[in-house]
Formats: sequence, structure tokens, C-alpha cells
Amino acid sequence: MNRLIPITLMVALSSGCDDRATSTGPAGVEEPTLSLGGVQGQHSRPRGRIIEATLVRTIDPSAVAQIITLNNAGSAFQARHAVEQYFVRYVTVDAGGKPVIASAGIFFPVGVDERVQMVSFSHGTATLKEAVPSSVTTSHSQGVLNASHGAVAVLADYIGNGIDAANFHPYLHAATEASASIDALFAARSLAFRKGVRLDGRLFVYGYSQGGHAAMALVRELERRERADRRVPFMV
Repeated sequence: MNRLIPITLMVALSSGCDDRATSTGPAGVEEPTLSLGGVQGQHSRPRGRIIEATLVRTIDPSAVAQIITLNNAGSAFQARHAVEQYFVRYVTVDAGGKPVIASAGIFFPVGVDERVQMVSFSHGTATLKEAVPSSVTTSHSQGVLNASHGAVAVLADYIGNGIDAANFHPYLHAATEASASIDALFAARSLAFRKGVRLDGRLFVYGYSQGGHAAMALVRELERRERADRRVPFMV
């Protein structure tokens, strides 16, 4: 189990979104899709599209409480809900703007009736390219704690890690850190829709070490997009 690590950056963002839908889901609600530049029009796999979403495990509140105690995190988190941990493969882009399949760990609170926020945590330097949030052999504490407290937690591996470990990881490359994180948020939004989890339009972004750089790159890109078209793309 990964230990709790210090917060480097925390930013809250909120906005609406007018993305068009491709399918219907719970109560006839339409699932929003992603459209970023020319990527969706040129390729059959648009950015943020889920290729695979597999439930890895469910973590009960008593196990979460142990993680909170282990990490001395009781002042920040409560074990309110069981947590579902998902391994997700999704479409993003590489440093050249070409589509690539990346992976992320996405964590959901179980049994929530109200709308919930999203949390994006950007992980630190991974000396082992498979030892990243999507790993099915462990549960990342940041994902578990945020989800049990009542948020959808999204932890992108970045390209060149996780399922994409055979390829080069462009270390501290802001553009791909941001794109992998944004597209993971889109994948999480789609998965939340399919599961009937309603989002409240808030996003909290933070990271540690390399993830501090990635988190700042993500926020900068979100701010640039919002100024350009008055929308933050991951919002329902």
C-alpha cells in the first residue's frame, strides 16, 4: 500500500460543459463526449475514450480506516464509504500528438446518493514503470482515501508508464503530463456516468514531486482551455 505523501499543489476548479452526447444512460441522461482540436475527427479513437475499465477490488471502510491510521491522516480524511478501484485504459496523445493508449487508476466511493467532486492526484517519479496508480497488485493510498471520503479520485500513470511502459516516458514533459491527466479525467467522467455516479462540477488537483509539476501543467492547460472556449472539458 502506498503511504500518504505531502500535498504539493491544491487547486479547485469549476465550470459547465456543453459537450454533445453519443449514448444514453441512467434515467435517460446522455453521456457527454470529448472533442479536442482535430484528434477526434481524424482518428476512430477520440481522446478520453475508455478502451478497458476493470474493477480490481473493493476496499471496505475498516481497511480504509487502517490506511488512515497508518498515514496519520485522520485530520484530513474519514472512512465514510467502501471504495471500488478500477484499472482503466484510455486514449490520449504522445509528445507528437499521435493517439496512444495510456492507463490510470480510478477510485469510486460506494453507495453515494449525492453529487460528488472529482480529485486528480498526480504521482511522483516512478523508478519502476509498472509501480504506478493503475497497478492491480496494490491500492494507491491517495486514491483510496479520497474516494472513501466521498470523491471520485483519478490518478493517471502518464504516458510511458503503466500499460504504456514499453514506450519512452517523457519525464517532466508538461504537455503530455497535462494531456494524460485531462484525458484520464474524461475517462473517469464517462465511467462515472456508466456507474450512475453523479458529479457536482468541482475538481481538486494536487500532486507530489514529479506530480507537482504534472499538477501545475494540468491546471495551466485547463485554464488555457477555459479562456479559449469558456469550458472546462471534464465537467458534466
